[in-house]
Amino acid sequence: MANAGDGTAHGELTDLAWIEALGALDPNDRARLAAHLREGCPSCLEALRSGNDVVAKLAHLFAPASPSEALRARIERASARRTPEGGAELRRPPRRVRLASAASWVALALAAVFGANRWLDAERARGELAVEKARRAEEREALARAETRSEALVREHAELNALLRAVATGEARALALAGEAGNAQAFVQENRLVLYVNELPSAPAGKTYQAWAIEGGVPRSAGVFDTDAAGYAQHRNALATDITADAVIAVTIEPAGGVPQPTGPIILAQR
Repeated sequence: MANAGDGTAHGELTDLAWIEALGALDPNDRARLAAHLREGCPSCLEALRSGNDVVAKLAHLFAPASPSEALRARIERASARRTPEGGAELRRPPRRVRLASAASWVALALAAVFGANRWLDAERARGELAVEKARRAEEREALARAETRSEALVREHAELNALLRAVATGEARALALAGEAGNAQAFVQENRLVLYVNELPSAPAGKTYQAWAIEGGVPRSAGVFDTDAAGYAQHRNALATDITADAVIAVTIEPAGGVPQPTGPIILAQR
């Protein structure tokens, strides 16, 4: 191994090992380092391996870029040595200065790798946080929809109970409607009509279902509605005047928005 007697400090050889990883040694220094490494110095071998790891990581982080022609020419002019006739020859920096510069470059490279890794960790953490926030937002929206649906079912249940009580006391009439597809339960109380529709497919595009109260052969519109994906609908409508006991309740299919008088086929009719 190298010792103080041969004029080369071991610390300098370790620096040479780092610089060799960067491919920046001149032939003489490379030969000296190779001879030293053949002796099996563990610290210098580790320095060379560590330097190679840094260079490999930097190669993944930074894409190589070729200098422009103008920059290349400037570099060549700046690095050209002048002859004694043209002026003083540019001198090579002292070895210790070169080693210190290379060591600084390696330190900067390590800092760049560390900083890039920390940045990637931060980006990954931000991504995971965004996913978690989105998941929680979806859960809140689902809970809000469930609460809204629950409140609607409670109101519907209370209304249905009130209608049944009204039917029991004779204040309202309960009617059954049926057709080739679907069925409905209708409640008539004074001028109000309430329909609970089941198993009726959604109306085709550009169409809607329209309820009618037909009295003495004259139909009065009781509003339009459509069913959900399960074929269910709850429809309420208040007419201008009371619906008489002789009125017949029916449902037709009409153009979207409804019409003043029925034009389409009867889908549901009072039994």
